[in-house]
This record gives sequence, C-alpha cells and structure tokens, in this order.
Amino acid sequence: MPKMAILTFKWNFERSLNCVVFLLFCLSCLHASEKEIQHVDGTLKYIVETDWLPVHLKDPSKKAAVFYVAYHVPSVKPRPVTFCFNGGPGSASVWIHMAGVGPRSVKTPVLQDFRLPIQVADNPFTLLSVTDLVFVDAVYTGFSRPEPPTPAADFFSYNADIDCLSNFIDSFIQTHNLGEVPLYLLGCSYGTLRVAGLADALLNTYHHKVSGLIMLSALLNFQSLTAAYQQNDSPYPLLIPTFAVASWYHSIGDSRNYTEKEWMDKATAWAAEKYLPALMQGDSLSREERSVIAQEMSAIVGIDKELIELRNLRLDTNYYIKELLRKENRTIGRFDIRYKGIDSDVNRTAGVEADPSYIVMGTIAAGFQDYLKNELHFEVPTTPEYFFLGKASSWHYVNNGLHFLCLNKKVSTLMERLPEMKIFVGSGIYDLATPYRVIQNDFSHLNLSQAQLQNRFILQLYEGGHMFYTDSKIQEKLYQDVKQLY
Repeated sequence: MPKMAILTFKWNFERSLNCVVFLLFCLSCLHASEKEIQHVDGTLKYIVETDWLPVHLKDPSKKAAVFYVAYHVPSVKPRPVTFCFNGGPGSASVWIHMAGVGPRSVKTPVLQDFRLPIQVADNPFTLLSVTDLVFVDAVYTGFSRPEPPTPAADFFSYNADIDCLSNFIDSFIQTHNLGEVPLYLLGCSYGTLRVAGLADALLNTYHHKVSGLIMLSALLNFQSLTAAYQQNDSPYPLLIPTFAVASWYHSIGDSRNYTEKEWMDKATAWAAEKYLPALMQGDSLSREERSVIAQEMSAIVGIDKELIELRNLRLDTNYYIKELLRKENRTIGRFDIRYKGIDSDVNRTAGVEADPSYIVMGTIAAGFQDYLKNELHFEVPTTPEYFFLGKASSWHYVNNGLHFLCLNKKVSTLMERLPEMKIFVGSGIYDLATPYRVIQNDFSHLNLSQAQLQNRFILQLYEGGHMFYTDSKIQEKLYQDVKQLY
C-alpha cells in the first residue's frame, strides 16, 4: 500500500503594510502524494499533516495560531504520540524535526563547512517507527503567530508558554481522537523546562496523563546554570568538567596524558572535593589556599593561574569560550566546544559576536525550506522565525514567585502522581549551553529514593554538543536508547 502524505492548510497569513493579518481558510488546499522512507527496521509508510490550530491563553481574548507538522503511521493498534519542541526560548522545532528524530533529515557533517547543495534524505533512525510525531512551533517561532491585536509579547513567559502549548496539545488530542493513546513529550534545551511544565498542566488542567518525557540537552533549575559573581556560586563547580573536556579536546597542558573519560572524572572529583569547599569558604579562604586552588584549576581547565586568581576563582562560560584559545586568536563554541572561530575583538574580555558552532543551524533551516517547498509542496505564508532569541530578551522566567525558574519539585511531584511515567535525559559532553553536570546535579535533587527512580529514569551522555542529535552516528544510538521508553 503506498504511503499517503496529506497536507491540510486551514490557516494562512499575508503581509499587509508592516502587519501580519490573520485569514481563516477551511481546507483551502489539499494535496496528497505517495512517499516512503527506508528505516533501520524496514520500509516505513506514514501520513504527514501540516496545519495550524487556534489556541488561547487563560484569558480567551489572547489568541494565536500554532503551526505543526504531524506524522502518523496507520496501524490496527493504537500508537503512542509524541509532541516535540525545541527551546530558546524563541526557537522553532525545525532542529529536532529535520536533524534529529523526524523521518526526513538534513545531512550535517560534524565539524565541517556546510555548502550547497543541501541534502535532505531519509532518516533511518527516526522515532516514527515507534511513535507518531508532532513537531510544534511555539508562538512567534516558525510559522506560529499571535492573532491581532494580541501582541506577541503576551506569549513571552514561562507561564503563558505553558498555557498556550498545553491548550494546543489538548486541542490536537481532541480533534484527532487521541484520548486513549499513550502521550509522550520531547523537549530540547529550554524545551525540557517546557515539557516538564506541560506534563503538569496537561494533568491538572486537561486530565491527560503523560507516559514519558524525553529531555535532550536538559536543565530543570536555572540556579544550577546561571553563574553570577557575588550572587550565585552554584554553577561554577558544575561547569568545571565541561571546561576540562574543552582543555582536553584542544590539547591544553597535561590533559592529553589522560583519556577523555579519565580527564572528565578527574575534573568532576576535583570540583566536588576541593573546588566546592573552597568556594564555600568565601573570603575566609587564605591566600595560600587560594593560590593552590588556582594552580590546580589552571591545570584542569587550561586557563592561566593569574587570570583565575584575578577572577576570584570563578570562571563563567562567556569568559571561558573567549579566553581558552586567546593566544591563537581563536574562540570556541558554546553550543559545541569542538568548533573554533576567529576572535573578531581581542580587546573584549568575555563573549563573542557569533558562536562558531551555530553554523549547523543555517544548513538545517535551509534544508527545511527545501523540504517544505519541494516535498510537501507547502507555500510559505510568511517569513519564518526559526531562531529569534534576541526578540525574546524580555521573556519572563519567574514561576511561583521564585527568582530562578526551578522545576525540580514539579518533576518529583509528577513522578509521584504518575507512577508509570518514565524520563529519558540525553546530554552532550561538548555542550557549554547546558553542561552535562548541570542536569546530573538537578536530577540528584528531586528528593526521590533510588527505588522510586529505578527503571523510570535513564541518563545518557553522548560525544556531541548542544544539538548532539544532528550527528548521524549519535542518531543511531539515541534511537536505540530512547526506544526503551515506549
């Protein structure tokens, strides 16, 4: 039986003057074509649906249309459905869709320049073999837009984002008659905070039980991630192991006398046993003790002892990516420490103009445009916003009165209330955006016993960066690992 790809468009957008105007269409375009992909488990036939769904916030006057691409494999038995999100906040779902778990994938060779022609090919390790997939663009990402006169900023907060997207998921479940199928949520980066909040909202507001969470490049607690001198010391020890991986990868000092894992383990032990106690002493740490810690830290992370002492033993990510290869007039990537860029401003003490590891993103976005036009025959209705982090600078993160967005308690409560729910966490060891020790730390502070976590929580490390799933070799391992949840 040939696979049918059905594309239904109910919402469209036009540009008029400088405004995006909403127009509602009912089945304004219907297209069907035969398609199929080759999967590692055999030929896979499916239906793809591309559409918008109207959504609203708790205030029903605040409306938007959320764009999605959904894949369904016809089956006699009900199949699980997984809703997939990237993060940012301010990022469309294009990255996990077209370079991760979707059925078609943009070829993105690791650590290489990306040139035309861009190749879109079958993804032999798509999760579509075990679950239906719905890739969702949050409001003002991709082709999702607020309905005028609702301003986009009304959706730029943790709570509004959860309200909007939980409403979307409930609407999708109702319109597609999926009330009895197992429900899973997949999130990347900030999307992991999103899916944790969505699982809570779906349970409490819409009475949908989530069977599993897939969290890639994850975090639960911004306090574990956001280092701030004289304000928040928590992240500094958690950054050390990834700094050590960077020094090892770029052959700094004595690091290459060890294997990568040995160096990671050495750095992790030192950070917990020596560095953390030193930070806790604060100003009572003696000058001699401070000198010893600075020397040991220099050997592990590859930054000169004098600079470490000048920064009072505290190195943050923006400083580190600028400083590690300064003598070579190079910077390293935040999304992936293996990438090197040219330092365009040697006088700047921290941060870079452009992350050299962002290069993969343009390739994936271009591949998605090609996929929409040439395979799905989708006429782009408005200029897409694939990544607009800068426009979300006013994003409101505060939840329940906490200064730091922290979902540890929410996740532990979910695991208690949903005893069948499982969680998969995947992290890249070359990622400085969400370092792997951050999520290890967060999940060790859920106030749950080992018995409660046994067989319900899987944590895997991968030899990749923040978007480790773009590596075809990792895609295969990720597929085999995540299959365990279904």
